[in-house]
Amino acid sequence: MGYMKDYRGRHLDSFHPGRDANRISSYDASTLTGANGSSLVVWPDSGVSLQDLTQPTTGAQPTVTANSLNGLRTVRLGATSYMARSDFGANFENGGAGYAQPLTIAALYRVSSTGSRAANGALTGWASPASSNRPSMQVDTSGSIALFGASAGATGGKPVNDDQWHITIAQFDTGSSSFYTDGYLVAGLATQAHGTSVLRGFAIGAAVDGSAPLGVSDIAQVDVLSGRLTRVQIDNYTQYLATKWGLS
Repeated sequence: MGYMKDYRGRHLDSFHPGRDANRISSYDASTLTGANGSSLVVWPDSGVSLQDLTQPTTGAQPTVTANSLNGLRTVRLGATSYMARSDFGANFENGGAGYAQPLTIAALYRVSSTGSRAANGALTGWASPASSNRPSMQVDTSGSIALFGASAGATGGKPVNDDQWHITIAQFDTGSSSFYTDGYLVAGLATQAHGTSVLRGFAIGAAVDGSAPLGVSDIAQVDVLSGRLTRVQIDNYTQYLATKWGLS
């Protein structure tokens, strides 16, 4: 008996985030077509909401790196480059109100060990001003992952600014925050210390206005999901990304 498949021909016994998790947006560098070293002006959203990120400012544009990670393209961020969408969450699906918590953000990335960590840098960014921070995943001054919303959430663990590829899955819940890196639970809080902010405005590599730049780093994929994943789903998601990008 052959494998049962979904309507797109994918095996039902395999995990796919577009089918098995409520993925809103996906920024997947492997889908880019730019030449090696070319500037990235638009990063298409491969998810269902079609909320592309853009960077019209030449000096702030990241570049495409061909054959970067096991033959796939990735995006190279410079000291101050980033991609953003100020009206993320303003689509017809939710009446423009933004995406309410619980929310999950998954990222496959590599942060330079020589990049400046004089201040927190945003791996995924929020809409400014600071009084209306949105859920974001940052790398703090020690090089560790830190979750922020209106205030600080879960933080800690080993530094990730070590020139190695990592997969981090962060969860912003209505009563907690937590994140897993490379399949391991690193930190969690049983309170909503990060606040109740919705996700309204989104960026990769800085805040939407360019503040809090992450610095020199490489991004393979960033996904935004509505809802909270179970531990089994987190493990499946981590394995899915690792397999797709040749890390396992």
